[in-house]
Amino acid sequence: MLRQVGAILGIIVFVFAQDGPAASQPLYRAESSSEASETPTVDPEPAPATPTNTPSPSDLTSTPTLDPIPSLTPEEPPASPTPSASPTATPIDLSPTATATLTTTPSQTPSDTPTPSPSPTPPTPFPPQAILINEIAWAGTFASANDEWIELHNPGPEPVDLAGWRLTDGGDIHPSLSGNLPPYGFFLMERTDNSTVSDIAADQIYTGSLRNSGERLELLGPAGEIVDTANSAGGGWPAGDAETRVSMERRGGSDLPGNWATFSGYSGNGLDAAGNPIQGTPRRANSLFYPTPTPTGIPSRIVINEVLIRPRHDWEGTGGVTTADEFIELYNPGRMDVYLKGWWLDDSSGGGSSPFDLPGVTIPAKGYAVFFRSQTKIALNDTGDTVRLLAPDERMIDEISYLSVRAANLSFGRLPDGSDHLRYGLWPTPRQANLLFDEPVPVPPSGPFFPRLCPGAAWPAGSRLLRSSMERIGVDDTPATWMTFTGPPGEGLDAEGGPISGSPGRENSVAVDRAALADRSGPLVLINEVAWSGTAASASDEWFELQNPGRTDVDLQGWLLTDRDDLNVALVGTIGAGGYFLLERTDDETISNLPADLLYTGGLRDEGEILWLVDPAGRVVDTANAVRSGQPAFPLRRLSRQPSQVAWLRELNLVACSG
Repeated sequence: MLRQVGAILGIIVFVFAQDGPAASQPLYRAESSSEASETPTVDPEPAPATPTNTPSPSDLTSTPTLDPIPSLTPEEPPASPTPSASPTATPIDLSPTATATLTTTPSQTPSDTPTPSPSPTPPTPFPPQAILINEIAWAGTFASANDEWIELHNPGPEPVDLAGWRLTDGGDIHPSLSGNLPPYGFFLMERTDNSTVSDIAADQIYTGSLRNSGERLELLGPAGEIVDTANSAGGGWPAGDAETRVSMERRGGSDLPGNWATFSGYSGNGLDAAGNPIQGTPRRANSLFYPTPTPTGIPSRIVINEVLIRPRHDWEGTGGVTTADEFIELYNPGRMDVYLKGWWLDDSSGGGSSPFDLPGVTIPAKGYAVFFRSQTKIALNDTGDTVRLLAPDERMIDEISYLSVRAANLSFGRLPDGSDHLRYGLWPTPRQANLLFDEPVPVPPSGPFFPRLCPGAAWPAGSRLLRSSMERIGVDDTPATWMTFTGPPGEGLDAEGGPISGSPGRENSVAVDRAALADRSGPLVLINEVAWSGTAASASDEWFELQNPGRTDVDLQGWLLTDRDDLNVALVGTIGAGGYFLLERTDDETISNLPADLLYTGGLRDEGEILWLVDPAGRVVDTANAVRSGQPAFPLRRLSRQPSQVAWLRELNLVACSG
């Protein structure tokens, strides 16, 4: 028995010694039949190279019956088992290519499924005028015309993060803004470098330039929305001055020409690159919100209350518009009447106009007296002047001075009447209480309206941006009759050799239907093409084209092409059947490679107007952009204002019109 146990132990030790890479010989494992299923199956994985426990005899003797141990030599057949336990020998390959090493793979702890990141929330659009384009120094500074600067203003009580905002002119100015604009604060942008306003640090530097002839600026919010504009109508700047380098200041409100004012000359701040005073208020409230200096004067019962320097209307009511419509208004703020006999009006001391001896006029308490230039012969200089009121004993009773004035039909005076507060930008109100200029109300009440003030409307076609012409595609003059030239460019070249965005001297992009002309009597001459926006070389290089779609030549002697304003062209020459007649403004370089049939003077407003073609008998043969007489789309806030004031507002494009 002991010999059997020793033999078994020897065999077990031998088997364990064969483990490892060198034990490439196949081992046999006895597999019992289904009747011996209770016998444990030997694990096919190889045992560790060095066993840690050797089975003791007591462990082995616990098994009452030993299964036959197969030979370790594969060539030797196994002993014949008894039928009750018929083990079969199955070779197990323990070569390195087999899974010979027991590797315990730890169970993998499942990780949480990552939560997908939410998609970014799109930025919330800002309402209009949440941030204002507040001041524009488009003319630069005295140091350099290139030293332009732009100021933004936050009129609200909350700070605004400017990340994602853009300022653009649709051309070479398109900075992406950054930084924080505090409540009621200002944001200064200087062109090219930080020396434009040398003693005030810029909040941002930008590149690009503003044309002195004017352009449109847009302030875009983080969602791409238009939050504010400046000079949205295009054309010339509504304020500022290239010669004196004064800035254009925002009054507030929407982007109307009347909501912009020229720097007053008072309450400015900052120095330019050469140390000269900046003609504006960078990163500071605009000058029009500060009181002007109190005029010198001797306490009295009469004051100089209002002066109109640049009239563009017949304020005197004599039937014409001249410098004679300049006026000086006196006001009596006291409780007693004042007799003016022997008093004097004069301008600058020691020069200028001759003094004017006032007639025997009595100004009642709280009353007015107005003296026009036609009477006083006192010329009020646009570049700045002084007005003085002298008593009969030559004591100076009152004196006011003003700076350079460029806007027409805006007066300088006291607000309110008789006070020491002087303001520029008043309504001209001779013999009436002074009123600060105010934009028209956007919501129209029931009236009154003033007819025949709006003879035209915006051009129905053409492009200011691309300088494309307005082409005729129909006979009757309606908005649908016109389309913008879309090309391809023809043979015409502008003054700089670039292609003309139009079709001078040839058929339009879409030709007029000749069949539609069959029932027309008389000469068949049409206003065929209007280049109201000029050319890429110059916005002033405007041109027209007439067309004769008929079958006979037409003599244009005695014909008139007019806008009933500054463009009145007396036509001469002949336009052949099926031919064209080219008119170029000022000189023959507008279309440099095509000779003009006729030159003319006068210009077309980019905002639109009507053209009439009149034959020698005075009949209107054709029109362009004709609409029926309109009326202001909204009346003035002060309904007591006269139609004359509406007329000059229309001239300043401050009264919109409806058909």
